[in-house]
Amino acid sequence: GLRFAPWCLDYWVDPCDADQAVLTIGDTGGQVSALHFTSAQTSLFESRSLQLDSYSAKMVPWDQLVKGRHSCCRIETHKAHAPAWVRKVRYLASLRAFVSCCTRPQSSMVIGWRDEDGGKMRITTYVTQRGVRDIDYLCERNLIATAGLDDQVLLWNPYVTSEPVCALVEHMNAVTAVRFIQTKDQLLSYSKDKVLCLWDVSSRLCVQRLAGVFPKVQEDTHTVLFLREERQHLLLSFNSRLLLLESTKEEKKRSISHGHTEFCAA
Repeated sequence: GLRFAPWCLDYWVDPCDADQAVLTIGDTGGQVSALHFTSAQTSLFESRSLQLDSYSAKMVPWDQLVKGRHSCCRIETHKAHAPAWVRKVRYLASLRAFVSCCTRPQSSMVIGWRDEDGGKMRITTYVTQRGVRDIDYLCERNLIATAGLDDQVLLWNPYVTSEPVCALVEHMNAVTAVRFIQTKDQLLSYSKDKVLCLWDVSSRLCVQRLAGVFPKVQEDTHTVLFLREERQHLLLSFNSRLLLLESTKEEKKRSISHGHTEFCAA
């Protein structure tokens, strides 16, 4: 089985061919594992190789995947984050690459590039001052945002490891979550001191800052942002607590207008 516990997952399905899918796993030992499925609609694994436990649940031994016993599933791994925990993983289909992050400065963000011929994964590493807790990708501009423990949100070109494109500076505490609004060229970031910032990516300016509406939580709370753009809803999870934010428009009769989406608590 897996040597360390899985900490984060990402599942991607090809919109043009639903049989093609990728499950990416990040674990507490610093390993990123990517499972490539070629018949996802019918069966992720070959049924003849499955085992049943005492509850009749189907089990897939990890060593079978590593040894290639399932022809409809291929696995790739790297340990570039070891020994730190992998905090977030994403498969970026447009780049044919896996991006992941951790709180170890020397391997804050890592991109594993798939080999077109099925060879060994190529690894590039990105360094920050204090590590990264979260990442997100803006496909239209080919930018990766990182939530830094050094209070900064950095925007990266995936092909440039030497330095970020820019730093977005507004937070006064560690940034724990980031999420792009894909249709509006904007970015949301949330920090440990319970402050949510809305950024305009083009101007690199903070256009809205929201504080004082978030619940009191424990020091080590794991925060996740889930954005549903078509409904203009932002859901924040704080361990077992949830908070829904809904965007509203400024009324035309008001003399002052931000010209941007406004978020309020619901």
